Amino acid sequence: MGSTSVMNKRPSAPLCQALLRQVFERSALPMLITDIKGCICAVNPAMERSTGFGGGELLGQRPALLRSTLQGDEFYAAMWKQLRETMHWQGEIWNRRKDGRVFRELLSISPLLGADGHPSHYLGQYAGLSQDPLQCPTVGGSEVDRTTGVLTREGFIAAADRLGRRGEQMAVLTLDIERFTDINEHLGLEAGDRLLRQVAMRCTEVAASYGGRQLVGRVGADEFAVAWVPATAQSDARCAPDAVQALAQRFQDDVSGAYELGADQPVTVHVDAGVALARVGEHQAAEALLLASAARHDAHLGGAVRHYDAHDHLRLQTKALRAAIEQRQIGIALQPKVDLRSGALCGVEALARWTLADGGTVPPSTFIPLAEREGLIAALGEGVLEQALDWAAWARDTDRPTAVAVNFSAPQFHRESLVAEITQRLLAHRLPAKALELELTESILLGDTDTAMGALPALRALGLHLSIDDFGTGYSSLSYLFRFPVDRLKLDRSFIAPLTRDARSRTLVQAVIALAHQLGMRCVAEGIETPEQLALLREFGCDEGQGYLFSQPVTPLAAFELLHAEPPWARLFAAAPSLIA
Repeated sequence: MGSTSVMNKRPSAPLCQALLRQVFERSALPMLITDIKGCICAVNPAMERSTGFGGGELLGQRPALLRSTLQGDEFYAAMWKQLRETMHWQGEIWNRRKDGRVFRELLSISPLLGADGHPSHYLGQYAGLSQDPLQCPTVGGSEVDRTTGVLTREGFIAAADRLGRRGEQMAVLTLDIERFTDINEHLGLEAGDRLLRQVAMRCTEVAASYGGRQLVGRVGADEFAVAWVPATAQSDARCAPDAVQALAQRFQDDVSGAYELGADQPVTVHVDAGVALARVGEHQAAEALLLASAARHDAHLGGAVRHYDAHDHLRLQTKALRAAIEQRQIGIALQPKVDLRSGALCGVEALARWTLADGGTVPPSTFIPLAEREGLIAALGEGVLEQALDWAAWARDTDRPTAVAVNFSAPQFHRESLVAEITQRLLAHRLPAKALELELTESILLGDTDTAMGALPALRALGLHLSIDDFGTGYSSLSYLFRFPVDRLKLDRSFIAPLTRDARSRTLVQAVIALAHQLGMRCVAEGIETPEQLALLREFGCDEGQGYLFSQPVTPLAAFELLHAEPPWARLFAAAPSLIA
């Protein structure tokens, strides 16, 4: 009873203030208080422990210092709108610690009212939601690097495209740690990982100090990237070439230097830097990252930061591709082709893949058009053909030898020595002609009909399979189907995608399949992605198919293993037997 009477007594104002201060200071939950303009004016010790920032580093800053950029401007605009309208906001938020690691929290924001009854401050209280700071359902676990906690290459590209308003200028900077392999070899992998984490932290700190909106990613084994969008009022001036050059130089200077990797393990590190500009929201981040990396490779010669502009953009990009072809960085992936009657593997298609020295990749949609424009497509195609024949020779002695299809470019096809060269390559690999299929586009065949009429019968006489690739996307002339001796017609994915929702597409696909059969050809459907598309194609009598429903392109080793095991797509055919009598 005594304790009840004590609790019923209203404590004095000084006692209230002392109690509230103790609640704030001793709470296990991270808390911060901002003024009405959003500047941090108080943080508790739990907040310091949670973020890794000291109180002095947070005071006077805005909570945006902690933003991970995994949630776009629209998210924060909606948050403040709800806070103003309802005087409260609560939800999940992704923040970034001082060391660069990303983590998920439950944030609750409430206004603190002044003497006039209007908000004078805001109180933010955080509660952790996940013990694993790297599990990010918003962007996918594969988009956060498990060693450093910053974004992976894929995550960086995706987040950079929503870093600001569409069309805003963005600087993309890449930094590469020189002699990182030596550090791993001499000091051990754990020391190398510690260095990566510390470099990620320095990149994060420098980026945060510049203001605006920023994000950091680890885009290669020893390569980091920073995307930066200046504050709107500064946008034009601060993305000028000289200003961006100065930004990149500061990153290079501040990230280079001494690092302590443990007891008696100090190292001095130098980084090379390159920078490029892009527009937010226009899917330019991947290209800008490639350009900045190529500029960084150029900078390595003289130690200075290199900046891409419109004048040397194409030259340096072409230089990087030419070097990749010469250094055999253009490899292949193999996509299975499936017999739509039985579900059996009936072939593979070799697709060019560009893997950078740091482990990153360049999409074919970027480098194939570049190779065509710059006269490198023949050299690229020859490398792909050689690797495809190597794989076919590897698979030759298995119980299920499988033909490999290769896309042929116009410069390759129009060579006078084409038939002799193909014959020689098959002999060198001790392969029968039926092990190789050449895929030719409509434009190649119709661009020089005299060459086509001379070469195709000779290639067919060797025993090669010949296909018309991407049928329906070129000249769309049916007359050549009667003139050229080809044995496969490949339906472009643009006809397959709308198959289940568009009656006209179904009619067209059905007609093309029937025409191919009337001319003695097999019909192959590209881009099959759903069981419903598969069911319709089987009903229409399509012979073969490929697409992500069966398998994405895989490594040569993984494709070889498919020859010795039941394919993963077999269940699709066991569950739905052929509809064809």
